[in-house]
Amino acid sequence: MLAARDWIAGAIMWCYQDYKSRRNLSPGLVEGFVEHGVVDEMRRPKPSYAAWKRLTAQARIEAQWTGAPVTALP
Repeated sequence: MLAARDWIAGAIMWCYQDYKSRRNLSPGLVEGFVEHGVVDEMRRPKPSYAAWKRLTAQARIEAQWTGAPVTALP
């Protein structure tokens, strides 16, 4: 979804793990887990974990200087 929007330059994962809370629950619930994370309350990966891991893999950049040698400053 993010890649389809050319005006989005980056993203931050807000919630890594599901957590127990009395807030932010479905209407009528007073206690339980907020299920917004990519891992559950026992830190077991959810289906979204693999997608997030793939999208946030480390980038590798290689560069080679092709100009004249740089001399040391005095």
